[in-house]
Amino acid sequence: MRNKSLTPISCWFLLALLFIALNMRAPFTSLSPLLDEISHSLSLSATQAGLLTTLPLIAFALFSPFASALARRLGLEVTIMLGLVLISVGVMVRAMSAIPALFSGTLLLGIGIAVANVLLPGLLKRDHARHAASLTALYVLIMSVGAALGSSVVIPLARLAEQSMAASVPGWSVALLWSLPLSLCAALIWLPRLWASRRATVQPTSGQGIGPLLRSKVAWQITLFLGLNSFINYVFVSWFAVMAMDLGFSAEKAGIYHGLMQLAGAAPALVMVPLMAKVKNVRFIAAIMIMATLVGVAGLMMMSSLALFWALLLGVGQGGAFILGLSMISLRSDSPEQATALSGMAQCLGYLLAATGPVVIGYLYETSQDWDSALSLMLGVILVWGYCGLMACKPVSESVENVSATA
Repeated sequence: MRNKSLTPISCWFLLALLFIALNMRAPFTSLSPLLDEISHSLSLSATQAGLLTTLPLIAFALFSPFASALARRLGLEVTIMLGLVLISVGVMVRAMSAIPALFSGTLLLGIGIAVANVLLPGLLKRDHARHAASLTALYVLIMSVGAALGSSVVIPLARLAEQSMAASVPGWSVALLWSLPLSLCAALIWLPRLWASRRATVQPTSGQGIGPLLRSKVAWQITLFLGLNSFINYVFVSWFAVMAMDLGFSAEKAGIYHGLMQLAGAAPALVMVPLMAKVKNVRFIAAIMIMATLVGVAGLMMMSSLALFWALLLGVGQGGAFILGLSMISLRSDSPEQATALSGMAQCLGYLLAATGPVVIGYLYETSQDWDSALSLMLGVILVWGYCGLMACKPVSESVENVSATA
């Protein structure tokens, strides 16, 4: 039988990957710009508004481990389609301009995105193992584009809806539907893959849960690398604008710097799409991303007047490291089943850490009334994260075994 991992990458598969990636961040990044309007319209408390923004992260953490188990039972194609359906239903439900619908819809799309997050590394390992690293960089790039698109279009759409529909429907409700065509197109483009998988003869597999991976040092290195990367990233996504204003920058400049930091996170993918296919030892790339993040934090502490430059370094370091972490899931796994299980383990812990990071840093800031203690803690976290990253990105030839190696 022909090895599927060596088959050419079809244009249809690339199109499907593109549309799935567009749905992996855009539906929930588009919520933040509308949060004030939604809170005023539905009389949400500050606590409710905060929970609404963290609900997708909680869904990612809680449901990531179940995605691999579901895929072993139903198959990758069917489970990915289920995730796309959940995203579509969630987008429609949360636009119903009622508090229960807003929260339940956000939870549903969070579960759907969690499924796609976990299963894509396993899919690439199974069907295109030779190109897994480059395809990972590509879909992270598209994911970042979708996130930026979501943040930029919802306010104009809300204003247009308010003008054309008067007061019959809230403008934010219409604007939140902007990503529905993306999820529906992704599901339609995925249908041929789904039908092909249902017609194919099902091969029995032993599958793999997370249990055996808990005894693997390589699995823990990758998990901690991705987990601490999420911790660092969401700390600065949540607090950088406040930091910049406390350092003396205007609210407008702080907002621009914050946006440029996130945009810089997509920049490494432009280089890494072709680079990952050629570089055998990615440890050097990992070292650059770790150093960029470390220098960015140290720079904020010592030369705050250059906050824009440090923001760009932080964005590049975190964006590139995220691509590397996802790539290692495929490169260091022995099978698609193992890659899917490792993805579930890494993303479960990763988003748990991501959800706690902003709270911990916020507490340190509130108690000390400055950013020194918070940034000092971040330097320590980065050192641990950097060590895990260098170990996780060790060339396979230098490692006795892949993820199957036990501690």
